[in-house]
Amino acid sequence: MRRACWVALLAVGMCTNAGAQEAAVGHDHGALTARYVAAVQQAILARWTRPASVVEGQRCRLEVRQLPGGAILSAQASADCEFDAAGRRSIETAVLKAQPLPYAGYEPVFSRYLILNFTARDPAP
Repeated sequence: MRRACWVALLAVGMCTNAGAQEAAVGHDHGALTARYVAAVQQAILARWTRPASVVEGQRCRLEVRQLPGGAILSAQASADCEFDAAGRRSIETAVLKAQPLPYAGYEPVFSRYLILNFTARDPAP
């Protein structure tokens, strides 16, 4: 079983009132965002097995739309994804299997639209 390393997760369309929410509950916005990124990363990678046809170093960007609570509306590889068809299906399926994505406790930094960037890498021995 080969896995991929997560390279980055960018959340766009963040709640516009996140600053007020975090001030009210005393959260550090940056730290909470980092924990949210790590939680989403872990949820998806735990369910993705990289097909042999996806070569180490290939990159793929996914566009994910979700509802509050973490239910996935869609997960689609972008047109510039370097993965072949099997690789694209496998990563999209991993997102669907990971639902609901983490939500509870991350409400101030939750985003309905996520851009997920993956680079295929073998795990450290």
